[in-house]
Amino acid sequence: MRIGPGSHGWWRAALLALGISMAAVPWAGPVQAEPTKQELAKAREDFRKGLELEAANDWAGALASFEAVAQVTMTPQVRFHIARCQHRLGNLLEALGGYKWASHEASTDPKAATDPKLAELIREADAGIAEIEAKIPKLTIERGKGAEAASITLDGVALGETSVGKAMQVNPGGHTIDYSLPDGRSGHKVVTLQEGDTQTVELSFPTAAKPAPTSAPTTTAAPPPPPPVEKKSNVVPWVLVGAGGASLVASGVFYLMRSSAISDLDAKCVNNVCPSSLRDTGDKGKTYTTLGNVTLGLGLVGAGVGAVWLLAGSDTSAPANKPAEANDARGPRMTVMVGGDHHGAEASLVGTF
Repeated sequence: MRIGPGSHGWWRAALLALGISMAAVPWAGPVQAEPTKQELAKAREDFRKGLELEAANDWAGALASFEAVAQVTMTPQVRFHIARCQHRLGNLLEALGGYKWASHEASTDPKAATDPKLAELIREADAGIAEIEAKIPKLTIERGKGAEAASITLDGVALGETSVGKAMQVNPGGHTIDYSLPDGRSGHKVVTLQEGDTQTVELSFPTAAKPAPTSAPTTTAAPPPPPPVEKKSNVVPWVLVGAGGASLVASGVFYLMRSSAISDLDAKCVNNVCPSSLRDTGDKGKTYTTLGNVTLGLGLVGAGVGAVWLLAGSDTSAPANKPAEANDARGPRMTVMVGGDHHGAEASLVGTF
């Protein structure tokens, strides 16, 4: 007989009738001591309260009342109602065991053949067993590669070898699987099953990598770092150009002063014969000629070398690892040739690049 949750009136009447009939059922007392009359009275009251809470679908409250009765005495009826509450609360494994135990106790009762209440309890318990077995989840845990010697626990309970590789009935919801090897490696998995689910979980460990052969590493000496590259400087060529320009200006001044002295001599000398009073003027002319030639040569050299240096982008110093001869052979070379007499000056610049 199946009792629908909506038929509250009939359900209440049936449960109350079952409870009243329990008053006539002998109570099996604990082994330690027989329950007192007060304890039995309190147990009967808790049982009636549990039936009322069942009718109101308060399964948690009803379970607490029936468990209080079980502390005083346990009968097939009490065990059946505890199983029913656990069934409705989703504790399918506990409910399955309770249904089976209640059906067994009622079937072995001498009054089972003649008591319709016991017969009804057996039918209800068997129906609950069938319903739970149809929707209880089943979990199979198998050993995979590397986990042949692993110890396995399910929800904190160690599994024996007879449970590994076989379908186990579990409650709906989440379950944790922990497994470990003697060498210290361990694993952890969480699975979630709904009612009626069937799931297989394989446990495995990755193959341990073989240790690489240890050999002395061969070290190769690193090549010495290249010498630092000296930064090119454009100061020196500009100084040369500036000094050369100044020397050229100075040479022009000296040549003007020389021309003035020559003009004085030409005006007062006859056939290259000059009076003694102009000797000092002639000496100055010679001095101006010499200075003009020297400054002209220096000016040409400085300006020429500086200009060539700027254009060629040469460095101020030759690399340390190159011989001086090679540096001289590749660098610019200038030669100034200065000449002339007291009437004129000549300067020529000869160079190779």
